[in-house]
Formats: sequence, structure tokens, C-alpha cells
Amino acid sequence: MNLTPRQKLVAALAFVAEVVCAGSAFAAPSYSIANAPSNVNPGGVFIVDVVLDLDGSTSIGYEVSVNFTPGVLIATGAVELGVPPYQLNLTPGVREIDNSAGVVDQFEAATFAAITPATPFIVGQITFQAGEVGAATLIGFFGPGAAVLDASGQPVGGVAFSSVSVNVIAAATPTATPTATPPATAGICDDFNRPGPDLGEDWEVKNPDFEIQQNRLAEVSGLTFHAAQVLWSGTTNTLSQYGRFQITSLADNSQGLIFRSPSTNGTVGPHYEVRVAGSEVKWEYLEDTSFVNRPDSCMIPSPVQDGDWFGAMITGVGSDTVVEVFVSAAELGPDPNTWPPPACSLTGDPATPVDTGNRVGVRSYTSSQVGDTFMDDVCVGDSPAATSTPTAAPTATPTATPTPEPGLLMQLASGLLCLVVLGKRHRRAIR
Repeated sequence: MNLTPRQKLVAALAFVAEVVCAGSAFAAPSYSIANAPSNVNPGGVFIVDVVLDLDGSTSIGYEVSVNFTPGVLIATGAVELGVPPYQLNLTPGVREIDNSAGVVDQFEAATFAAITPATPFIVGQITFQAGEVGAATLIGFFGPGAAVLDASGQPVGGVAFSSVSVNVIAAATPTATPTATPPATAGICDDFNRPGPDLGEDWEVKNPDFEIQQNRLAEVSGLTFHAAQVLWSGTTNTLSQYGRFQITSLADNSQGLIFRSPSTNGTVGPHYEVRVAGSEVKWEYLEDTSFVNRPDSCMIPSPVQDGDWFGAMITGVGSDTVVEVFVSAAELGPDPNTWPPPACSLTGDPATPVDTGNRVGVRSYTSSQVGDTFMDDVCVGDSPAATSTPTAAPTATPTATPTPEPGLLMQLASGLLCLVVLGKRHRRAIR
């Protein structure tokens, strides 16, 4: 019989393995499949480990294939490992993946000197994609070679194979999570660009102290030490309220906003006022004949001037109340979410008990001289909910999976004592 040079080399090494290598009996080698999910949805991808436990015995090689349920699972790739504890893979990868039959064939490795691994080790990994809905089984089996070779190069009998089950289940239909709908906002923005003097049905004036002049809102009481007040005819839906206006002619007055007035029409009643005079901002709780100042005030960087914009927002109740005050030479838009940071803030509540009315408006107070005060572009109402732009989640950078080293067949010339010859195909070739 004529043999090729490779066949002669394999035959010679097999003879060395049988004559030179000392051997010992195996206890109970076993193969198992690890990291398989119990349940997976169609299209899901997972990787299983093929694990060999030599149970403390010595070995110079192994060869194993894996069966799986075709259709339910689809094998998309496999990689040989087992080096270490073995010295070389006889081929860089598995020989064949047959999805129609449900077979990954085969994982194999060998060593020149018998080894005794202390713990189980991974001989290979298989990547699966879930296919059709159903139950699948994965199990190792004795391939065309020897499942485990003992120290003398002989196949070991009684090798155990443990199976695992994977259920491919239909993906659950996602249930829409209800999105909390913010309370509807209510309010008014008025530029007063219409004939006067009456303000119209959108406004209720406590006393005839305001009218439209020159397309602006004018305080015309003609009195000193007098608070002029006007309320929007509507009501807010929440206790988070805001207001803003442009000071077009300040005169010797303080100007401000009315918050949380009671809902009774035709009267301002007990309410909160946020007012600015020069550089000082005051927050007060007023009744018809008395007022309660906050013990503190906040100071803005510079006195307000004609043409400045004044705005405020109130949130929370009681000790959790926060009033933010805004002063700007540039226009404060109708949406408070576009405003710059507040010039100052006040916290707490000067009222006892706490007032929670839903009327809003503007006010003016003449301190020491008779002179008209003008305001323009008044907006009052519910504070719109803050908006934000979602931040894109960072994209994880894939970590490169190390590629197993190719087979170490060139080490055959290193003069080591023995080599396992795996596979019935090798034995058939030398008969």
C-alpha cells in the first residue's frame, strides 16, 4: 500500500503514541453545554460553551461534535478552543456546520505529553440564532473520531454527554407605557394694540386705575401711595404660575405681578405680589386692608430702567414655595422655558394659612408722586412644563473578540514524546 508523506507521518506518530506514552485509566469524563438561555425570542443571538470535564484523569486528546434541533436553532459560527490546556488544534476551526441536520462537527485538540487538568475547561464555542418558535435540545456526541483519548492514545469508553434545552418563544407584544400628560396651560398675552380706554372683557380692574393709552397699559389713578391692580378674567389650571411685561415708563412707581388671587370675580382679595423697585425685589402677601412682607428681599444687579422686561414664576406651596425673578434688557418671550437664568429667587411663604387661588394679573404702586406708569406686552397664566431635548445614549464600542491561534502542527518537529492521532479518518488512512 502506497502512503502519502502525511499519512506516513501520522502512522509513525501513532506508533510512538502507543509504544512510548504511559497511560492511566479515566474516571468518568463528561461533556456539557454551558451558558445556553432557557428562553429566547426569534432572531435572538447567543453563544454556548462546550465544556469537557476529565474528572482528574490524564489525556492526550479529544474530539466531540454537537447536535442541536434544526429549524428552531441556527448555528452561525463555531470556534475551537481547548488550547490550553492542550497544546494544539489539529485544524483552525470546526470541520462542518450542517444546519439542515443540526450538527456542528467537530471540536478537537491534542497534546504531546499527557495532561491532567484540575478543572473543567472550554473546548469550543458555538454562536446560535433563534429560528422558529419551539423547543430545542443541545447535546455533545461522539463524532467520527474518539470523544476522549487516554494517555496511551486509546479511546475512553463511557464518556457522558449532558444536554440542555432552549425554548424559542414568541416575543411579547410591548405594552405602551402611558405618558403622563401635563396639565393644560391657560393664560393670556396682550399687546394692547387697540383703541382704548377700556381694557376689554379679558381683564378685570379692581378700581378704574388702568386703561389703554397709546397702545400700552397705563396706570391712571392719579393717586400717591396707591396700589393699582388688574386681573386676567380667566383662571389658571395649576398653582405654578408666571407673568411678564415690559416696563415702558416707570415714573416713581414700583411695578409687579399678582399671583394666586382667589377666584371671586370683581375683587382681587388676598393674594401674592412680586414687585420691583429700583434694585430691590419684594414678595408680599396682601389682604384688602393689610399686607405681610417676607422678612427677606432679593437684590438684582442694577436698578430697573424704562424698556426693561420684568418676569416671575411661582411654584410649590407653603415652605416649598419658590419665586424666581427675571429682569432683562432683552425681551422675555412668552414661553418661560426660553428665559435666561433668574436674577434672584425667594423661598418660603409669607401667608398663614397658605393661599392657593388661581387668578393672576399685574400691579403698580405710586410711591411719592402722581405720574402715569406704562406697561406693555403683558403675559400671565400657567407656567408651561419645562421641555428638554433627549440626550442620545452613547454607542458602545464593540470589543474585538480574539481569534484563536491557528493549529500548532509545526510543533511536530520539536522532538516531544507523543502526539494523539484523532479521528477514524486517520486510522482508515493507514490500514
